[in-house]
Amino acid sequence: MIVKLHTDTPHQVFSYLYPLFSRPTWPCIWSCVWPRVSSASATLFRTSILGLLTLANTAQAQDIEPRPSVMGTLRDQRQLPVADADVFVRSSAGSSSVFAKTDQEGRYQVFDLPPGNVVVVARDPATQALAMAQTQLQRPEQQMRLDVQVARADARLEGTIIHGGKPVVDAHISLLSRQVFADVGVAQRTTTTDANGHFKLERVMPGAMRIIVEADGLVSQQDVDMQGGSTQQVQIALGNSVYLPNVLSGEDGTS
Repeated sequence: MIVKLHTDTPHQVFSYLYPLFSRPTWPCIWSCVWPRVSSASATLFRTSILGLLTLANTAQAQDIEPRPSVMGTLRDQRQLPVADADVFVRSSAGSSSVFAKTDQEGRYQVFDLPPGNVVVVARDPATQALAMAQTQLQRPEQQMRLDVQVARADARLEGTIIHGGKPVVDAHISLLSRQVFADVGVAQRTTTTDANGHFKLERVMPGAMRIIVEADGLVSQQDVDMQGGSTQQVQIALGNSVYLPNVLSGEDGTS
């Protein structure tokens, strides 16, 4: 705010300003002049201060470098967006994954990744199928787009678990992907056998898988290659190996 003094000579200007800068006059100014300030002037003063603060914040924000980010869209094999999916993004220069969720259009976005090899792993919420893609982030301010396509989980696994020629009831079945998906690990589906030793898993993602069977302290495993849109049938004999739980004893923790 600029105040113009309409005076005739510099001596008159000095005569006006000198009393304002002498200490004895300040109590009088504070007690007499301040209460007379109009509400409009007070409002103008507050508006001016807020305006200055806004300009300062804007200037500070402009000094901040653009946040590096990786964004993309998760789609299935029909090119339909996959909503509400878990997305894990990690740079080789980082210490942990950054978590995100896809929106209704299948879009995700993460910020502040250090430059390096970036791996994106997405999990379909309906089938738990995993998909992975990767790219290179070269510069801190670089903006990257990395779309991910999750395989259609339309394979089916059926089988029977036997031991000594008889069906095994309530055997625990784990179906694991042999591919490791970065920090997320492996895709996994589980079920149990029925009264006839039979089990069934539907909506399985295609790819190289491993079946692990556990029952009564015994464990067996078998590798299978799941093909999209087809049914794989297996029969597994329990007891190829013995499951030994990790039990520690002794003061030093040795068994």
